[in-house]
Amino acid sequence: MVAHYRNSVCIIARKEDKFLLVRNKEWEKDLWKFPQGGINKGEPISNAAKREFYEELGSRNITINHISKENHIYGWSEEFRKFKKTNYIGQNLFFVIAEVNENKLKCNNKEIEMYKWVDVDEIFNLKYKDYADKIISILTLSEVKRFSDLLFPRNLKKVGQFFKELNFNLIGINQHHNSLNGGLKNGSKKYFFKVGLSNDVNKEIGGYLLLVGKYPVPKLKYVFILGPQTVVIFEHEKTIKKNKGTLCDYINEENVPELSALKNIFKFYKNNLKTVSKRSIFPMDEFFSGRIKTRIIPWYSRSKSPIMNYEFIINGNNHGSLLKIIDKTIKYFNEDKKLTCFLSQGDPTQRNICIKPLFFDFKTSGYNPIIGEISTFYWNIVLGSYLNPKYNPEPYLQNHPNVVKKFLKYKPEIKYGINSKNRTIDVEFSFSPNKNSKKILKEYLDLFRSGRFIDEINNNLRYFLILRTLGRFDVLRMEEEDGILSGCVACLLFKPNVNYLNYILSLL
Repeated sequence: MVAHYRNSVCIIARKEDKFLLVRNKEWEKDLWKFPQGGINKGEPISNAAKREFYEELGSRNITINHISKENHIYGWSEEFRKFKKTNYIGQNLFFVIAEVNENKLKCNNKEIEMYKWVDVDEIFNLKYKDYADKIISILTLSEVKRFSDLLFPRNLKKVGQFFKELNFNLIGINQHHNSLNGGLKNGSKKYFFKVGLSNDVNKEIGGYLLLVGKYPVPKLKYVFILGPQTVVIFEHEKTIKKNKGTLCDYINEENVPELSALKNIFKFYKNNLKTVSKRSIFPMDEFFSGRIKTRIIPWYSRSKSPIMNYEFIINGNNHGSLLKIIDKTIKYFNEDKKLTCFLSQGDPTQRNICIKPLFFDFKTSGYNPIIGEISTFYWNIVLGSYLNPKYNPEPYLQNHPNVVKKFLKYKPEIKYGINSKNRTIDVEFSFSPNKNSKKILKEYLDLFRSGRFIDEINNNLRYFLILRTLGRFDVLRMEEEDGILSGCVACLLFKPNVNYLNYILSLL
């Protein structure tokens, strides 16, 4: 008798940003997989998926979104075949991606004893790595390779040789705190790569696959897993050239561009704002609560600096001291709360948004608070256009040198005096955004004026803006004028009992 592989279907089941794993009674306790089962002779794959899901989890309420052309063939041990009393030598596994339309499922106690909803990160930690790699490959439509004998070089001079072994030529490299990125070429095709610790890059891949189909993103072509490090390689976007293509270049243009480009970008926010949910945990929280302990408290809590302790008198009005604002902000972030979240890129800086449109950088992508997104975008346009290229110029130098050359034109107008006797800092201040910046912000803020968001924005957004303003750079290590400038902006933004979107736009 000819031995055959059993045709089976694996259901990559998800709901929003969660994925469904199950544990079979016969499996080891640490073995979790996606729901799967055999395909009957002549049965369409989609029908088999729906039938198996119902048999294992008691629900017909799923939508098949995609049937993959890929399959995964693996053998069974002789011991397992005897245990199962089967003549099959293994499985030929086909894959479907399905949306589950309910939360509560019921295990059929014959086979499935448990199920759980997990973040995408857990897919990387599944017990059988070839199975996990295949799932990631199907979800991201990329090629996933795992190397046991190849490590990324610590010496930057050897990076070119490393990529040469993978049939790429290195054409540019940028070094960051815990990662590298740059350009590659294979024949006439150009690519963009990132390499970092596997846990960090896994978050990047996870965020990417959540955005696929919801936002325009570059195509992820390759994932190379090298033990503790992972390399991801994306197709290069042709519209991005030196001083052209991204939002930071767009803002820098002398003439005010048409709004059509902005509308093309913002329509993806508008579409995804149709689906919101209340959450207390979200990816971009590393920029907010995460920075209380790592930045805000170490930088400012014991400071004797006048910038922290003196009261700011801005254009004749007393706004109090930064230290008191910081204390209220820390208290706010120490409280448990659920905020309205929607699917977003998670770090909407000008360099991460392409005018085409296209979004980049997915480490904090997922379901993020509306107020977190607004605070990041607003600060980067209003103050980041000046401070980012001045205090962190490296990311701009290769592709956006004009941003570094022209950053001074985005500096707000400020005159100040420090009065030690009265313990005040007296400031004359006004923002001086260019027409492009104000036009962009108005178009952006209009996305969030729905009545269902307004109360939450009015009551919470100021705290997020304080974290963004004081947690991006240590204001006490800046030039004194820039430190006072940042403190002044923080004081102005800490404004309760107002229509907050109208207020922060009126500041410009």
